[in-house]
Amino acid sequence: MTRTTMTMAMCHAANDIRYEQVPIPQPAADEMLVRIAYCGICPSDLRVYDGRSSQKLPLILGHEFTGWVQQVGTGVTRLRVGDRVVVSPAEPCYTQCPACLRGLPNKCAHMHAGGGGGAWASSGLPKSPRFCS
Repeated sequence: MTRTTMTMAMCHAANDIRYEQVPIPQPAADEMLVRIAYCGICPSDLRVYDGRSSQKLPLILGHEFTGWVQQVGTGVTRLRVGDRVVVSPAEPCYTQCPACLRGLPNKCAHMHAGGGGGAWASSGLPKSPRFCS
């Protein structure tokens, strides 16, 4: 039987995280559905949980995770179902700054924390292939 829902941990307010069942999302063309194996707890997650963040709630926390690809969008070409992935929240520009042009995206001058949010769940939808290796 195919599952249609997944479990997630939703932060509703400071010190208020609840497990909820939600529909399993379908990946857009540039996304993949990842079955999450492990997810870290980042200091930014803790700030949201204890109320020291201005992040809009409710929110699924977690953005640094590992897992395996369950489904790929039509535009995903470098990854296949079953591939293991590591997802990072960091999104370098890749083409605009001197560091990226030298092949050093980890030192990007325009780094943006944009990928992989909501990993305190059974599955997640990171974009591909930027966030995965």
